[in-house]
Amino acid sequence: MDELDELPHTVWVTWEAEDNLGYIRLGEIGDGQAAVQKIVPYPRGAGEIILDFSEEGVLLGIEFLGIDAMPPSMIPKNVRDKA
Repeated sequence: MDELDELPHTVWVTWEAEDNLGYIRLGEIGDGQAAVQKIVPYPRGAGEIILDFSEEGVLLGIEFLGIDAMPPSMIPKNVRDKA
């Protein structure tokens, strides 16, 4: 059995249109669990990508500030149509 077969594969994608940000959550995240954030400027200059890590260095989620920084296939259709 491959090691990945034992891992959960569900991710949750949310989009807050009023704040122009998206979030991909890789699992359940408790209050205060995201202890370390790594900010990555979006290469095209329109937004930022923030990686949330636990104190142990486990990637918990990915935040996208600005619709252009979000992968197009993960933006809800109704939000894409307004952009």
